[in-house]
Amino acid sequence: MIVFQLAALPLCAVLALLLCVPAWRRGRFGTAALMRPAFALGAIWFWVNACGWLQPLYNRTLDAHSMTCATPSPAPTRDEAATQLHFTAGTHPVIIVLGGGTDFTGPHDSLQPKSDAIEKIAMAGACYARARAEGALPRVIVSGGNPQRHPMAEGDVYAPDLIALGIRREDLIVENKSWNTYQNAEFVAPLIGSPGADATRPDPQFLITTALHMHRSLLNFARFGMTPTPVAPPWHATHLALWPSLPAFLLSDTALHEIIGTVVFHVYRMIGKY
Repeated sequence: MIVFQLAALPLCAVLALLLCVPAWRRGRFGTAALMRPAFALGAIWFWVNACGWLQPLYNRTLDAHSMTCATPSPAPTRDEAATQLHFTAGTHPVIIVLGGGTDFTGPHDSLQPKSDAIEKIAMAGACYARARAEGALPRVIVSGGNPQRHPMAEGDVYAPDLIALGIRREDLIVENKSWNTYQNAEFVAPLIGSPGADATRPDPQFLITTALHMHRSLLNFARFGMTPTPVAPPWHATHLALWPSLPAFLLSDTALHEIIGTVVFHVYRMIGKY
């Protein structure tokens, strides 16, 4: 995960070079004059990310204003009530769940969804249950291949957990070939159509992924003509501190992954690759 923190180090080197311009003009520029400010800037960069100081900025940058199907509190605030997702009776909503990795864990070291994926699966179960309770006829598409090269694809690992949450097998479609967000959208697009859809009233679509991943996911789905309503588990808590911590560092790294991925998406669109 540290790779996305390292992506900022070239910027630190450029800033260090700019700081060295006065020394260069005085004829005293050398490797040591460059390395000292580069090392200092790099250390500061890692420190502020590991303390969570930039996470609020990352969150605002990536916020897609997602809805939720989580059970509201007994006395929900106006903002909480506004984000609650509801379904129209008689419609055929398509609930799309994106993969989030698998890991060997548990007492038998079996292949299980990672923690972020568990949150997505729980949200999918809640949305499916609410849709049926409100008279809709939902379908669920779980999309996730095997980029980690584990014995099973993400979609196949998640499917039993989705069924255990009450999703009927006949309402569940597993897409298990995609290796990235772009392919999630590409491979899900042909699965959207159903007998309940027509050209004038397409099935409503709802996309479930993490809050940090949502902005980039919506860009990729729009590339294939889909504009799903974003639905996400709650944001991971941001703890600002004076001393570094591994959770804050990993959360910042995930946010940087999404920001860099968004920039790459736009670059690929410009050059015609996407």
